[in-house]
Amino acid sequence: DKKIDDNSRRPRKLRGLGAAADQLSDMLERSLVAGDWAGVESVVSDALSLSGTDVVVTSPNPDKGADFAVWSDLLESLVGNPFLIEVKAHIHRREDAVRITREIAGYVSASGAHWGLLLYCEGPGAESDWWSNTSPNVLVRPLKTFLDDLRNRTFPEVVRDLRNTRFHGSHS
Repeated sequence: DKKIDDNSRRPRKLRGLGAAADQLSDMLERSLVAGDWAGVESVVSDALSLSGTDVVVTSPNPDKGADFAVWSDLLESLVGNPFLIEVKAHIHRREDAVRITREIAGYVSASGAHWGLLLYCEGPGAESDWWSNTSPNVLVRPLKTFLDDLRNRTFPEVVRDLRNTRFHGSHS
């Protein structure tokens, strides 16, 4: 009789990015300085893949729909699947913040998803009142802060905390 390896049935132990957060932050800085948008999106894709997502799909057409759709069993009870992510370079005005989050809310609605996340490279802090009139089912985070969030926490933990902050003003 062969013994069945029970390790294959155990959930994998998830961790934050650790030192990889520094490498990704460095890659992000180099991509931003070079104006390499594909490099910026690659940083996001790598961070998602390394931090507790099961499936990350990149949009085949960067001008239509969200940049990423993420599926994770751990996200299902938090924000549902898929969880859509849009990455923007700059948010210069309050009107841009409202317009962009409405666009993302439209992507969320059209896809049957429940939530989206806006990651942006330059703009107001996530606590800015610029976000007060934006779509309630779109979470927002500066990309550099997001990478730092992932240093010691998994992606599902970061999403949970962002969602809780959006609704309750504090982390769980």
